[in-house]
Amino acid sequence: SKGKWITAYIELPVGNNVTNIDRSTIKLHYSDKTVSAETAPSGICDIDNDGIFDLMVKFNRQDVFGLLPVINGKKCITFSVSGKLNNGKRFLGDDTIRVFSKK
Repeated sequence: SKGKWITAYIELPVGNNVTNIDRSTIKLHYSDKTVSAETAPSGICDIDNDGIFDLMVKFNRQDVFGLLPVINGKKCITFSVSGKLNNGKRFLGDDTIRVFSKK
């Protein structure tokens, strides 16, 4: 992540459409801390080629790093992403990422 952003792809269960996500409600969570998604850039694609569209959102890299504790040998961290659809329904998903430290 040498860039400015951390990218997340949100795929909703069948019957829901990512175009109905209220982007202003999307948050990345770690422990009891959160970072809001940036309003741009974003986009819709099928990143995993499964026929279901995904919403790509970006989080400020420095803000996300500010969520993290000192890693102290941890190799994996689980983040959650939450938000609301325009109809008020909420969504929540999580993913575990591997953390690599510079030597």
